[in-house]
Amino acid sequence: MAIITEKLTHIYQQGTPFEAKAVDEVSMHIRQGEFCGIIGHTGSGKTTLVQHFNGLLKPTSGTLSVLGIDLNQKYDRKALRMSVGLVFQYPEYQLFEETVEKDVGFGPRNLGLSEDEVKDRVREALEHVELEYSDVADKSPFELSGGQKRRAAIAGVIAMRPKVLILDEPTAGLDPTGRKNILGMIVSLKKKTGCTIVMVSHNMDELSKLADTIYVMNEGSVIASGAPKDVFANENELTRIGLDVPQLARLGSALRRRGFFVPEGVFTAEEMAKHIAGKLKGDR
Repeated sequence: MAIITEKLTHIYQQGTPFEAKAVDEVSMHIRQGEFCGIIGHTGSGKTTLVQHFNGLLKPTSGTLSVLGIDLNQKYDRKALRMSVGLVFQYPEYQLFEETVEKDVGFGPRNLGLSEDEVKDRVREALEHVELEYSDVADKSPFELSGGQKRRAAIAGVIAMRPKVLILDEPTAGLDPTGRKNILGMIVSLKKKTGCTIVMVSHNMDELSKLADTIYVMNEGSVIASGAPKDVFANENELTRIGLDVPQLARLGSALRRRGFFVPEGVFTAEEMAKHIAGKLKGDR
């Protein structure tokens, strides 16, 4: 397993009048190479949870193991953060170097790698995020477009060659084209590297198509988990806690009520069209 939590709990400002339990006895098993989605409304504990995975936060109670490292014991934080990359919301706000090359290479240089190795990693990372090294390396990151800035910021994490990549709302604030580009880049990266992806998102349509497993959080707890088709089949429960289901899942439910044969777990327009066409032809 890449990540194992057992009854992980995190309490902010414990023992003070401002005590707040953000994560409440969360247990999850994330397999190596898996694409795991975490969904929940604002304040459900998603971001607090994933910040444990690279050691930014320490569990108040419960256990946590990441890539075989027991985070409840003394461990090498540098080694962990080399293996687990965390991309915050709006990562472009964290760009700070004079050039894209220096910004993407900041982490590898801090590892004490040779300049040749750093440049190789920068080139590789920019290729993964679909930015041409010769076009952007010498530019200020602040000259890039919004979507390019975000990809450059993500490249800085990828340059560390993490085995686990955690993405907190990676498409937030982007237009449809920007979202499509970022998601395509994430899928391509997973195929090329085989890394484990943990993605926090409010966008059910994104995760329905990408995730192998989804965890649903509400008030700090995991209330549902499983394959997307199983999680999104429980439309009433998701609605009850203020979440939506993918648009095509809603369409499938409406069509089933009208006698069309559309199996649960259909989340692409192509699949939906095939089943509707089959019904119209009388082919069930």
